[in-house]
Amino acid sequence: MDEYLAHVEIQMIESRVSNLTPAYWRREGDNRPHARIYYIKHGSGFIRPYGREYRLVPGRVYLVPPRGDFAYGCEQDMQIWWMHFAATLFGFVDLFDYLPYEVERTPEDPGGFERRMVRLLEAAKSGRPADQLEGTGILLQLIAPFFRKPEAPLTARQEGIRRFLPVLRHIDENLGRRIS
Repeated sequence: MDEYLAHVEIQMIESRVSNLTPAYWRREGDNRPHARIYYIKHGSGFIRPYGREYRLVPGRVYLVPPRGDFAYGCEQDMQIWWMHFAATLFGFVDLFDYLPYEVERTPEDPGGFERRMVRLLEAAKSGRPADQLEGTGILLQLIAPFFRKPEAPLTARQEGIRRFLPVLRHIDENLGRRIS
């Protein structure tokens, strides 16, 4: 197991079900610092993270990394279930800068996926600590399959971050001491 993944922190930022129109849902150059998970219930559109375009198709799930000159839009009315979140290692290394990931996938169990997504949306609206903890666990379950591509080569940025993580772990483990 990758020892650094024990230091993953995930924060749900915002979530909902949105019924979108082509006039409303279109943007170029979105560089917000949070990741997104999109589940397309009906309709179609596109996303373009880091210049690569993906067609949004009903029944599919999309994981969008933060930043990256993101663009999106739809050609017809579309219903999207979505969550914005931050996923970091040691509180500031973005998970997407550390692990290779896929952007698009079809859930293995669509009914189970939808039930978890509904529960995630409910938990995100709740102020109860138990619901918030459950929501964090569900979000981790939903994004985990996107990181199942270990054969993908690491980018230079990912390699650099991997080399720097032992320093972060040392700092994290020695916060109460003087570090030279």
